[in-house]
Amino acid sequence: MRKQTNDKSQVEKYLTQLPTIKDKRSKSGIYHRMEHQLQQKNKSSLWKKKRWIPIVAVLSPIVILFIIVQTVNLQQLDSNSSGEVTSEAYDSGEGIEIEESIDLFESNEIRENLIEDDEVADLREVTDFNYLLMDMTELDTTSIVTIPFVTHQQQTVIPIHILARADEQTITQLLDRLNKDMKFDEYGVNPSPLQGISIPLTNNDTKVNIHLTEDSKSMYTSTNLYLFEQALHYFYQHSNVEYVQIEGNQFVKDQYNHGTLPIRQITNHPVKVYRSGLNSLLVPVLHESFTTINEALEEMKEDEESFHIYHTIPKQATIDTNEISNQHVKIELFTEDITNNQQTVWMIESIIATAALFGYDLVTLDIGIDFVGKYDLTKPIHTKKVLNYIPLANE
Repeated sequence: MRKQTNDKSQVEKYLTQLPTIKDKRSKSGIYHRMEHQLQQKNKSSLWKKKRWIPIVAVLSPIVILFIIVQTVNLQQLDSNSSGEVTSEAYDSGEGIEIEESIDLFESNEIRENLIEDDEVADLREVTDFNYLLMDMTELDTTSIVTIPFVTHQQQTVIPIHILARADEQTITQLLDRLNKDMKFDEYGVNPSPLQGISIPLTNNDTKVNIHLTEDSKSMYTSTNLYLFEQALHYFYQHSNVEYVQIEGNQFVKDQYNHGTLPIRQITNHPVKVYRSGLNSLLVPVLHESFTTINEALEEMKEDEESFHIYHTIPKQATIDTNEISNQHVKIELFTEDITNNQQTVWMIESIIATAALFGYDLVTLDIGIDFVGKYDLTKPIHTKKVLNYIPLANE
């Protein structure tokens, strides 16, 4: 016990002999210094962890690819030894899936963009087609004017629809702009037969007067006179005008009863596609008129090559029509040639336009597929559409 006491006294003696160390820092200063060091340590640790993220991101596909390749090699080795696994794997689709996976990782395009957005793909698919019908709701219909043009062969009148400007009051003003802005060769058409004739764009009367000059010699042939008549029929098709009174040119005036040309309604005609330039146009075939829409649809299988007018319905297609009501017709059309392509778009549009000429407001189409371009065939389609609408740069 005494020895323990002596040892304690000796330790205390040694402690008093140690040098004195004084720390002049305050308690607060020491605390903040320790806190700062801890924060720096945490940041350093976090940076070290983040540094591994891009490395892992780069290595992961390589590791996965390596595993896939090794799996393929093992399967091939196992197949060589047993002679049974390879055929079973490929029959089940596993071998094909592995090869497709390798192709995906090797493709730069897929690596940059693995999956294309479905909406973007659908939009591209819709806009890739050339549409010849425009919904009435998309346009200011009060300003739409039907301009009749003639084919290059001077055989047929084709209606084209243009948006008139507010400062254009006559067809002459509108045609002057068209002659500057529209490339006729691209559509395979010649200037309108109404060129040079001063006709108001709008008219609420049932009878209008048209003045032709005596030097209108182009009207002196039966073909040109026929094209002039068809042009007037198209121009006044959606107006109140029922008669046109020809004035001025006595020769033309004498071709009609007291110079009066009745405007006839363009109905019950098949619609085909005119292809003579870079761009195609839909054209009602006025020299063919039918009692039923089924007859008109059958005619739409036929080509008229001398006129550059071609079929829109495949020749081997079977067609069945059912009138749901006076305003609604259902058309069933079946053939192996129908796919989601430009030809099918034109077929659908020509059928819609034909149904409109037969007085139907709605058409239901059953062609074996539900969607073609912008057209949803799972529901009835409204037939009130603008045919051959051409937008101009300075509308």
